[in-house]
Amino acid sequence: MIDVSKVLVRHILENAQSFEWSLQGMGMLRLHLPNNNRLQVWDSRFRAPGVSMVHDHLQWGLHSWILAGRLTNRKYVEVTEPDKGHPFKVVTIKPGVGTFFKEEPRNTYLKALKPELYVSGACYHQHPSEIHETDALDGTVTLIFKEVTPDESARVFWPLGTEWGSAEPHSATPAEVEAITQNSLDTWFRKG
Repeated sequence: MIDVSKVLVRHILENAQSFEWSLQGMGMLRLHLPNNNRLQVWDSRFRAPGVSMVHDHLQWGLHSWILAGRLTNRKYVEVTEPDKGHPFKVVTIKPGVGTFFKEEPRNTYLKALKPELYVSGACYHQHPSEIHETDALDGTVTLIFKEVTPDESARVFWPLGTEWGSAEPHSATPAEVEAITQNSLDTWFRKG
C-alpha cells in the first residue's frame, strides 16, 4: 500500500497549486480530504514565532501514517511533584481558525516519556487526551484520520517563562505551497 500511496502523494505534490491548502503555525501544510482525513506536509521553516509543539487533541484522536520521511512523536504526562517534571503553562483553547483561550492559563508540570520514532510506512495512534509533540523532518508527508469527539477544544503547553505563540492556521499562499511541496518532492520523492 505504501508504494501506491507514495505515487498518489507525489502526484498531489506535483500538482499542489490545484488544491486548497492551509498552513498551520506548527510548520504543517494541510490538505483536508473527505471522511476526516488530512494530508500533511511538514516544514519547520514555516513555524510561527513562539509556537510550542506540545499539545493534545481533545477534539479528536488520530491515526497517522508516515507516507514519506520520518518523525518523532514524544508523549508527556502531567505530574504534581515539581521534581518529577518540567514547569509549563497550559491553557484550553478553541483550536483552528479563530483560536481563543477558553480559560486563564495555569502552571503545570510535564514529564517527557521516551520518544517514538516513525519512518515511512509506519503508523501510530494518538488518543485525544494524550499530550504530545511531533518533530518531523522537513518534507515529511503524513496522512491522518481523525476520530472526532464532541469536545471542540485542545490544550496547549509552553515552557514557563516564555510567551505563548499561536499556531492558528491560515490559507496557504501559492509561494508557501510551492516552497513546502517542492522541498518535500526534492527530499523524499526525487532521490536517486
